[in-house]
Amino acid sequence: MNSSLAHNILMHRKENAEFLWNYLHDKYSSPGPASVFADYQHTRHFQISGNSDPAPQIAELDTLFTRLEGNKYNVPFLIHAITLLSLNLGITWPPLSLLPRPCSPS
Repeated sequence: MNSSLAHNILMHRKENAEFLWNYLHDKYSSPGPASVFADYQHTRHFQISGNSDPAPQIAELDTLFTRLEGNKYNVPFLIHAITLLSLNLGITWPPLSLLPRPCSPS
């Protein structure tokens, strides 16, 4: 087994298969910052096709948010809502200037 292992692994005395597996698992099992950033970017640029049922695509978006939270990047619920509202669901929103303003107390 020693002849096929990289020199730097042998330096750490990882000659047993179980120790080698645990060493590699500990070193490479968690996603790095680039992977987490790619998932976050995917949520920001997520689009829904107007030709099909949006439910599976919304579930995919939810899966991305769940993966981010699993990687210790907690996305506030407000960001979930803003992301969902910004998707093109075929809904036309009125301009903000046409929305009724709340009454101010007198």
